[in-house]
Amino acid sequence: MADLNIKGLAELNAKLSTLPQRVKNNILRGALRAGGNELVKAAKANVPVRTGALKYSIKVSPRKGNVNMVAVAVQAGVLTIAKRKKTGALQDAFYARFVEYGTAHSRAKPFMRPAAESGSQAAIDAMAAYVADRLEVEAAK
Repeated sequence: MADLNIKGLAELNAKLSTLPQRVKNNILRGALRAGGNELVKAAKANVPVRTGALKYSIKVSPRKGNVNMVAVAVQAGVLTIAKRKKTGALQDAFYARFVEYGTAHSRAKPFMRPAAESGSQAAIDAMAAYVADRLEVEAAK
């Protein structure tokens, strides 16, 4: 597991607490998406490519939260209709977990776990930059 350094969380929390809940959630959701996009880049760089369907299926998706929680997920395997047309795939890349973890007949070729380990600091940096930019915009209002 990689060591991560996150500084300034107390100051961030103080600044966010002055904002309305809706604005705070929007900022946090955008920050999580920015961080997730860094992990997507790393995963796409690691994924083995045969048809491209698996590579195109890696994306950041919003997750259901509540008024006090914002969540996103980086996932692989589900293709949109447009990406199916682009790759010529007839179905989702359901085999993402088989590639990541291996099967009795094929060895594992991890792409998501190494992306999480190698791209985590870049994700945190992207989230911090996004939050800083959005806080400046909100402060200017």
